[in-house]
Amino acid sequence: MYLSYTEGTFTPENLDIAVNQITRDGDELEKIPLSEWALSTTWVYAREYPKERVYRGGKPSSSGGNNFITVDISVIQGGYSATTKTELIKRVSDTISKYGDLPKGEPRRIYVLTREVAEANWGFDGENINLEMLRDPATTGTPL
Repeated sequence: MYLSYTEGTFTPENLDIAVNQITRDGDELEKIPLSEWALSTTWVYAREYPKERVYRGGKPSSSGGNNFITVDISVIQGGYSATTKTELIKRVSDTISKYGDLPKGEPRRIYVLTREVAEANWGFDGENINLEMLRDPATTGTPL
């Protein structure tokens, strides 16, 4: 997952809580057990951008614009049904809204993108990864 946000959107503590929650929600909805090993396979890259480097309508949002957030989630194709994608988008948006500094009573300005990658195109450490492996991991797996 790639979490991109405007500076000042999260305190360090709230960012940690939000990332932990979206990690767990993503794995749970993909039917991956919330074991220490399985959770260690889900990485979130959190990127804070200076306000002057975030543009809205082709203009810098630093001139009084609001905070914007994008969560870009890559998943193995078939891991989520249309219904679980809808639930994932809702949960991620609710979590970001809860822990981020977003305007109250206005649109939340949270974009959630899910990108499906064919199993044959997904690998780690020189090996292909598939849903079966993630959903039923070896019990002796050491967290990454």
